[in-house]
Amino acid sequence: MDAKRCHLFELVYYCASCNCNPIAIHDQVYSRLYKGAEGRGYLFRSAFNVTKGPLEERQFTTGLFTVSTIACCRCNQYLGWHYVRHLSNQKKKEV
Repeated sequence: MDAKRCHLFELVYYCASCNCNPIAIHDQVYSRLYKGAEGRGYLFRSAFNVTKGPLEERQFTTGLFTVSTIACCRCNQYLGWHYVRHLSNQKKKEV
């Protein structure tokens, strides 16, 4: 995701693929130190303008989670996943 300031002077994160669809605002960043299987990532408290895929269970290094993949609602670029439920001690990731 790319970040840029909008006309309200708030930092907004946009889809890096189409670069025109706002995905989240800076106030919703929980961690910028998140590490995913595909590299560095961000953990947001909430996001918008995304589509969610079906629920599935995935095993991560921090435990077993029920997740839903998310994609940009404009260009359908895969963005990551949404933690729905955890089966480990990582409750902070659950929304």
